[in-house]
Amino acid sequence: MLVLGLAGLAGVYVVRSGRIDDLGVWWRTHRAWSAAEELASGPLVPLQVGGPEAASFAERLAELGRLFRAIDEEPVPEWLEEAPAAAGEPRPSSITAEARAAMVLMLERDRAVDVEVPGVDGGDVVRAFGERVAVLRRGRVFVLSEAAAELDEGVDAPEGMGRPLALERHFDLPRDRVLYWDELFVHRRADGYELVVAGIGSRGTVLVRLDPDGDEPTERLDFPSVGSFVHHGHDVRVFGDTLVAYVEKPVAHDEDGARRVRDFEVTRDLEAVEVERVLYAPLVPIEGPMVHSFVRCDLAEVPASCRVQSFLGSRGASVFFSGTAAYLWYGGDHRDESEPPSAVVRLPHDGGPATALRTHGLAGESSGWHEEDGVLHVAIGTEGWEPLDGGPRVEARLELFSVPIATFDTQASPAPSDAFRARRAPAEDTRLVGNYAHRWVGGRLAVVDRTGGPLLVVSSEDGTTSELRLDHRLDRLEAVGDRVVGVGGTGGELSWTLVALDGTPRVLATHVSRAHRVADSELQTFEPRTLPDGTVLVGLPDRVDSPSEGEGKSRIELFRMTSSGWDSLGALVASPDVDERDGCRVSCGAWYRHARPIVWRGRLFGLMGYELVEARVVEGRVEELGRTDFLPEELRGVDAAH
Repeated sequence: MLVLGLAGLAGVYVVRSGRIDDLGVWWRTHRAWSAAEELASGPLVPLQVGGPEAASFAERLAELGRLFRAIDEEPVPEWLEEAPAAAGEPRPSSITAEARAAMVLMLERDRAVDVEVPGVDGGDVVRAFGERVAVLRRGRVFVLSEAAAELDEGVDAPEGMGRPLALERHFDLPRDRVLYWDELFVHRRADGYELVVAGIGSRGTVLVRLDPDGDEPTERLDFPSVGSFVHHGHDVRVFGDTLVAYVEKPVAHDEDGARRVRDFEVTRDLEAVEVERVLYAPLVPIEGPMVHSFVRCDLAEVPASCRVQSFLGSRGASVFFSGTAAYLWYGGDHRDESEPPSAVVRLPHDGGPATALRTHGLAGESSGWHEEDGVLHVAIGTEGWEPLDGGPRVEARLELFSVPIATFDTQASPAPSDAFRARRAPAEDTRLVGNYAHRWVGGRLAVVDRTGGPLLVVSSEDGTTSELRLDHRLDRLEAVGDRVVGVGGTGGELSWTLVALDGTPRVLATHVSRAHRVADSELQTFEPRTLPDGTVLVGLPDRVDSPSEGEGKSRIELFRMTSSGWDSLGALVASPDVDERDGCRVSCGAWYRHARPIVWRGRLFGLMGYELVEARVVEGRVEELGRTDFLPEELRGVDAAH
């Protein structure tokens, strides 16, 4: 029967294609996909790297690579070949100015779509610890404190202003094999505090540990990943004494494919170290594999001990860190089904076993994930496509995936059918994962198509969907308390629209600024700050793009939150004609124009570059009290190192 069935399928293929010589291609394709399906048919079982099970799995993976490579190497039929380029046509540059600008925007978007979770440090460029404040900027960490300030005798601080924050010391971060540093974490030890800085190097993710009272970094760790200037490729979190880093790297279809799966070199101070590592087989058929790894390091130890859990999945995965676990969602491939499969894996922070579910669709940015009351909610999308079996076109749609955490198991069972709710077809067939911005606010998900369209609000309780049309296009969504701010605009104007999500979604207020773009893309910029008198502030950072007002100058527009919207309090503006030369060592790109409000020990500051402006709110307006510049004199006016 099996032989007759295969013969029948082959006959259908030949009849549809009209080409007898395509039969060999069909057979090679069938063998490859059968092997991929068999490899992905088992439960979620860890294989100890270096053990016999992992070796056997690597051999099967290598054979799978050979099968798919045989398809890839098949000569292209003449009727599929593209016309040759015209003689003398110039070859495209490896990277254009437009491409580089697009990379910067991609990096900014990566930084903007992250999500904060209580109890888990997601990293930032400003961190308070004890009596001090640390700022990460352009390859250095600056430690500020009141104790470092020296006031002239006989000169008192203005009324309402404490001792100014001043530079206590700074650390030059390593440049060797480092592309940029972008996140700062605080680890509270039993005997004090430790700073951890994360970035991207030539091999992947780079971590440096700093003792704020020491002279040199106490440890450097490098993890292999595809992280680069083009793509983050990593994610780092700290909770308690544990640091978790997610990294990914591709596996090519060549003779070294199996070795690349097995190898995961962790280096400490650029020297290789042994780490415990387990590997999991894919849960859905994949043609272009990617190794997704979670590295867990114990920060209570110096040097830190680390272990690695690696999952073989597909490219384009989504990662989320909740307060209880890390999640990985990756999609699969299939030759003829109308619903490409996917899988979602759960790794508990307490060290419990990995569990999973088999499902469908693709998850997007981590801002589309939400875990609450033992239930996981994820905004997923399915793109429109033409089935290979000749069936009717499957239209694109958005869905809300909601499952109890208890549903996950080590068998990777299928997700229950009632897990998919709030199905909705978009107005146009766009890239549902890449083009949509998400933000959870309480139990409601706000989602919008960045190319245009209404703001959708989905309830996690019953899956009901409401929509709200705005007067401007939105590029991003930010949570501000129990509301959301939509940010976007065109024509040199930047619009900020405050939307209430309770009941029927409605616009509370809109503010338009003459700016080119947001001055700081970190999500922590938009968190509400509360002053001692109960005033709740939100700061909107932008960059002026007008020669008459100071082109490229950062500012922070402050608003007081009210029950009906917000009241404008005025703006804090960076000093004009500031020499931005600082002897930058690394991370010298344009996305480092930090501008954000800070409330520290009941005091209000505006951070803009190296300027720290202290202010207070008097009779509904923000009033500047003083400003300091914490760039050391020996670095002022010094050209960048590279």
